Amino acid sequence: MAKENESRYLTRDTNGSPTLRLVDAGDRLVFWSPIDGGKALNPKGPGLRSIGIVTSYARGSAYHAAAFRSADLRKGRPVELRREPDNPHDRNAIALYAPGARKPFGYVQRGRAVSLAKRLDRGEELGAVSLRGPRSGRDDGTAFIVIAAAADISSMLSSGRPYA
Repeated sequence: MAKENESRYLTRDTNGSPTLRLVDAGDRLVFWSPIDGGKALNPKGPGLRSIGIVTSYARGSAYHAAAFRSADLRKGRPVELRREPDNPHDRNAIALYAPGARKPFGYVQRGRAVSLAKRLDRGEELGAVSLRGPRSGRDDGTAFIVIAAAADISSMLSSGRPYA
């Protein structure tokens, strides 16, 4: 869909939740809007950011190969975000962790981290989930993550489908 047509699909319901849903598309989750019978949206487009939803590739996974390989990053898997304001490479750094992991498997892309770091520093509860990535024990490819207010993540996943 063309960027100029995206805004009509990026709405919130009367409760303030996004009308978007994350739906199963085989090897990944995709953003789907029910408006006008349903449309898939570009996860890399700027429209999502206008309603506080950010997508990012996991960066630096080559430096964190063991943690990346041990993380289960298949579609729908939760991802923990941890601010690293003292990171010597980027004061806006946000590390990505598999639940319960001791080491990060990667970082939010630098350009995306700036606005997210501000939100985290203000105390906003953000959630994250993998849109696509390898299962534990594999390091092929990369992980693509969606980050938003925790309530928005929950709402977008509310289709009730388990992901395996």
